[in-house]
Order: sequence, then structure tokens, then C-alpha cells
Amino acid sequence: CSSLTNFIIPRGITSIQQSTFESCSKLQSITIPGNVKTIGSEAFDGCSGLLTLIIQENVTTINNYAFKSCSNLQSLKIPGSCTTIGSYAFQSCSKLKSITISEGVRTINSYAFSSC
Repeated sequence: CSSLTNFIIPRGITSIQQSTFESCSKLQSITIPGNVKTIGSEAFDGCSGLLTLIIQENVTTINNYAFKSCSNLQSLKIPGSCTTIGSYAFQSCSKLKSITISEGVRTINSYAFSSC
């Protein structure tokens, strides 16, 4: 996916599996719609061009390394439906300036935001 800059996740998708968009370095914007419940491990790992990430309500789990090394991501809002943020989920998102974690998140695993 070396030239993929934008992607719309279809309504029928309920889970983004492991490594689905891994290393799509030119991906700039992604909206995780409400029909998605789970974001798999390493799903967006290495998407260094990602500037905009919108996670809508109903996502319940962000797995380990899901957005690791999304180094240009600047802000993040975790919806109240999300109960678990996995280990290293946002590791090395070095330009993150704003993180909002809504009530409902029960578990933030180790190193979830390390090297931010």
C-alpha cells in the first residue's frame, strides 16, 4: 500500500485484523467507524504519514501496537465505548500533543503511550 493516502472502511467491517495497514507510510487520514469493534495488533503500525485519526463510538478494544510509530499523529480521542488500550498501542507517536481518554476506558496496558 505504498501509495495509499486515504481509505474509507466499509460498513460491513466489524474488526480490523492484525497488520492490515502496517507500514502504509503515506496514509494520512483514517476514520474508524462505529461498526468496527476491534482494532487488531499492529493494524496501523508504521503509518508514519498518519495526521488524522478518528475513532468513533462502539470501538471496544485497541490491541497491542495498533498505532505504533504513527509519528506524525498530533491528537487523539479515545471514545467511551473503548474499554482496553493495549500495550505499546501508541508507542513512538512522537508528535502527539493532545490525548483525550473518555470515561469507560478501564485498562491502559503497559507502555501504551511510551516515547510520545
